[in-house]
Amino acid sequence: MHYPHTHQQNTKYEIKKELEKADKNKDGCYTRDELKSAFKSLGSRIPSWRTQFALWNVDSNGDGQVSGHEIDALIDYIFDRLNNGHGKLN
Repeated sequence: MHYPHTHQQNTKYEIKKELEKADKNKDGCYTRDELKSAFKSLGSRIPSWRTQFALWNVDSNGDGQVSGHEIDALIDYIFDRLNNGHGKLN
């Protein structure tokens, strides 16, 4: 879903679809490993680093995964990083 070397923007819908693909057990919650997989699919050069920063920013209850209302915050976080970086997720 990442558009390398272009200025096309990933939509929130596309981001959500990539997250759903990464949800291995289909429970609607995203573990650290699932987030890392999603960030890799979205073009992050260092997905483990991006995962850690995402968790710091959106895991409001501190359980080490993203679930419930945190998912919307995660999608916004990814969307902002992609579109402020001209389609690149560092």
